Amino acid sequence: MVIKLNSIIVTPLVVVVIILLHVSAAQGGSYPLNITNPVVIALGQFAVAEHNKAAKTKLEFREVIKRYVRPRYSILYYELIVYAKDDDSLHYYLTYLQREIIWSKPLVLTSFEECDSGNESNVRCNLN
Repeated sequence: MVIKLNSIIVTPLVVVVIILLHVSAAQGGSYPLNITNPVVIALGQFAVAEHNKAAKTKLEFREVIKRYVRPRYSILYYELIVYAKDDDSLHYYLTYLQREIIWSKPLVLTSFEECDSGNESNVRCNLN
């Protein structure tokens, strides 16, 4: 009985330590993601849908233009530039999302801003 109890406690701890070591080894930079990957497309769709709920807008997701992930400790930070339709015009938006991977917390939209189109209030997006 003691051996089973120990393995029940030790196994999750070993998994957490391995994940933390893997994530800490990956610290220090952003990594590009494949824009045709269905997960990346779902991230872009999520960002637009969450923005629509918060801002009460009706943007229509078109595609992800640029995408990066930056692991930091137990959190994955995603930076996406999405192309979305607003009424009759198309715009680029810089979005930031984050997901805590250790505790399986839900994905959160932390920022959604229109890219620079000559308006000084908009953020600059490097589309190259």
